[in-house]
Amino acid sequence: MNRFHKLINYAIVIIVVGFVAAAFLWDNKKEPDMSQAVKYEVIDVLNSSVTSRGRAIMEIRIPEFQNYNPEQYAHTAMKAAEVSIEKLRKKYPEENYQALFVRVMAAKDEMIATALYAIDNKGWDGTTGVEWKVETLDGKLPPVEYFQTSDLWIEMRKDYQIPDPVSEGSTMTDEDALRSAIAEQLHIPFDMVHLPIFSLSEYLRK
Repeated sequence: MNRFHKLINYAIVIIVVGFVAAAFLWDNKKEPDMSQAVKYEVIDVLNSSVTSRGRAIMEIRIPEFQNYNPEQYAHTAMKAAEVSIEKLRKKYPEENYQALFVRVMAAKDEMIATALYAIDNKGWDGTTGVEWKVETLDGKLPPVEYFQTSDLWIEMRKDYQIPDPVSEGSTMTDEDALRSAIAEQLHIPFDMVHLPIFSLSEYLRK
């Protein structure tokens, strides 16, 4: 009887392990949730292929992005990646695109979400077992003026270069003068003119 009970227990363990493994595999095969994706615009697409792998980088923007939340940024990045890689593969079959990296831009140099999608589950470089790697904004967005500040800083910086007293023949940015000019143009206090610093955290990896 003891032996019979042991066999029953072993069978139960095997069944439970099988169910857990099946559930894990099923969950890993499921499409990621993109139900909160919002309207976006494509800014640019860059071919970043190497000899052994077709891949591209795409930048998008979300109109009035400040009205949405980090989860919506992540879903939008994923939707853009899923839709766009198929379009790229059809338009440029010779590139054999396998991976697409999407950047959701809030300003010219500021990202609020990213999504890597590898259709062959091999990541960006073709060596990892990654299909999706998604990051999104960690925390709240600053006021919209901060994004305007970032764009103007990039555009106007060249006009506010002065001799660098430390390095002969080099120049440096007169930040106080640049900040004053941006504050005047945006009609905001001088103290509000700062470059935004964002932190992204992992949203999905599978």
